[in-house]
Amino acid sequence: MTKFYIAFLFCISICFPSFANIDYINISKISTDATHIKYYSFIKDNKRFYDRWAVEWKYDQPKAILIAALKEAYTSFASIPKQNTELQLLLGDISHYLYNMDVSESFDLAVKNYDLAIKSSPNDVRGHWFLGYHYGLSNGAVKAIDQFILAQKCSLGNYAGPFWNDYAYVSMIAGMPSTVLFAMKKAKLALGKPGAFENEFGQAALQRFTDVDADQEYKNTEIWEASKGEMVTFISRPLGVKILLDSTWIINVVDFKNRQNVFIMTPPKIKNKEGKDIGYTLLMMMKVARDGEELSGYLDNLVVKYPMRQKISFSNKYDKMIAYEIKDKSMYPHLGGGHTYTLGIERNNPEDPGLLLEQPTILQTKGNGQLTYFKANQSKNRFAGKIFYTFLLDSCEDIHEQSLVTFKSFIEKQLFIE
Repeated sequence: MTKFYIAFLFCISICFPSFANIDYINISKISTDATHIKYYSFIKDNKRFYDRWAVEWKYDQPKAILIAALKEAYTSFASIPKQNTELQLLLGDISHYLYNMDVSESFDLAVKNYDLAIKSSPNDVRGHWFLGYHYGLSNGAVKAIDQFILAQKCSLGNYAGPFWNDYAYVSMIAGMPSTVLFAMKKAKLALGKPGAFENEFGQAALQRFTDVDADQEYKNTEIWEASKGEMVTFISRPLGVKILLDSTWIINVVDFKNRQNVFIMTPPKIKNKEGKDIGYTLLMMMKVARDGEELSGYLDNLVVKYPMRQKISFSNKYDKMIAYEIKDKSMYPHLGGGHTYTLGIERNNPEDPGLLLEQPTILQTKGNGQLTYFKANQSKNRFAGKIFYTFLLDSCEDIHEQSLVTFKSFIEKQLFIE
């Protein structure tokens, strides 16, 4: 795994207060032996040296001495015949600290011990939490966030405050600014006051966001961003939507104008019964509603010209969805006539804008992979108020069934609206 350094307007690794998972391990549940207690106290007392990886070692304490001491402590604790969750977490932490001091083989050892703790006590939040923190500081953002999500299924109890502080920190590393704000809020609720992360970085986290005005015009690249993985992910924070598309689909995104944006998708052609390749289109229109505008009236204006329209139940994924099935023999008469669908969904401002859209970002490495500089980008807020989302399947009778399968899959599996 890769160690890295972050520049989030300033040096997080130096400025962020040193919290250590070891503070939440109960040594009395591991051993009452004086030697073990001495080792444990040493690890806690010196955590400021190795809780995070240092770009340059500038401490007065020699790194080699600390490494030797931690290895000695690990050997001593690992020799305890009866292992329990507390011990497995402690062994994970010691390995994590050694990895932070460039003992690279300790990375996998930390993962192994944290995994053992999770298996020993699946409902103990600390296993997933500590493992997520370990991944997060090693440019393993995807695995880190996965672990923090799993941790939330456990009872946080008295660990809620420090858990959410660490989640905010790792989310910032993962390039998830809305999740940072969410975790800050949760830490404040748990602690009854702003958490340590918010005290240090709350203002900077808020300043990452800029407002957007629905009466202004925006280039498509100003309100949409794309990233490629197994599928191509398109995210629009201002419009509160994320879609996943196969790379074989052709897209055309119109600029934002007159309070609306159009996203046109053309999947690969489908053969009809005669073996002829037939094209079809999926279209997504997003309209920032004005005061007093209603989805039903907006959708009626789109479908009123089609006499053969029928209201149908299309999907239970989004509440209050309005759906029409439309047949028009005058469209595509050589292909059996038009057979289309028009869906409408309405969404108000979510409580935590951007939270459902975010995904962790893997930082790029430089040189030998030991150092990466990262500066957080600005993010746009969601447009204020209601947004109407309209989806059209423009197809024909010849390929109706096949194109409908694609359309349903898009709505159910590839579309995410806040």
